[in-house]
Amino acid sequence: DTRRYQDFRQLRTAVNQYRSDKNAWPGNNSENVQVSRNCTGVDIYTDLVDGGYLNSMPTDPQESVVACNNVADIDFSDKDDYYYAWDYTEADDNRRACFGINTFESTSDAGSLEDLNQVNTYQGGGGNGDLWQGAHEFIYCFEN
Repeated sequence: DTRRYQDFRQLRTAVNQYRSDKNAWPGNNSENVQVSRNCTGVDIYTDLVDGGYLNSMPTDPQESVVACNNVADIDFSDKDDYYYAWDYTEADDNRRACFGINTFESTSDAGSLEDLNQVNTYQGGGGNGDLWQGAHEFIYCFEN
């Protein structure tokens, strides 16, 4: 879980830098996609890695599934599945990009991710908010 926290902080820094440089969120065509070094064709990967904001894409240390096109294809009820996810939405003039961690190993309390806005009722993105519907143990949304 320590690695997951470090991965999130690294991704958050890259996303914020991208936003500062481009005045847009990365991965704006990435709705409910997996964040992984194995998903090189999704916008979040190309924007951050190919764009030079990350040397490599953070990937869950126990990644057990690869569903690059849509995390809705993953059985959400299986808390033995480890992966990171990304969702972008532009609804009601509110642009929001969210990162999710499906499962923690030691605890379901993401409270140790300091000063973060964990969202328990996220609605938005492709598939009507699959990060939330999948009951990811941690969701962080970047909003403007």
